[in-house]
Amino acid sequence: MFIRIDRADRAWVLRGPDLTPAVADVRTLRIRYRWRPDPELPASAARTAQVTAFFQTPGPVVGYDPIAQAAANIELQPAVDWTDVEFVPGQYKPPIEITYCYLRSLGANRGVIEIDRLELVR
Repeated sequence: MFIRIDRADRAWVLRGPDLTPAVADVRTLRIRYRWRPDPELPASAARTAQVTAFFQTPGPVVGYDPIAQAAANIELQPAVDWTDVEFVPGQYKPPIEITYCYLRSLGANRGVIEIDRLELVR
């Protein structure tokens, strides 16, 4: 069983469950994915997909913005086979404590993204 995003060219969000109690010592998120851009795209078309993982924390993650969420990014490369990748932490310094996590993409090019595993990395 896996999550299938048929319209990777549109913005999408995947929200995970609330974690009670909060999970401590989280460094980042790892996913296993397949990303198949539309084979009819012109040769000059972009074939990567930018995805951000946002982590809700019980307290501030950066001192200058008390409501900022921790974020980690990845640029998915085309992959026909299942591929494991870890998101790269952004403005936060791991480890952190989280109460939920969600993925967001503002859209890539035409194609299909499938995700069959999401896991927190400690």
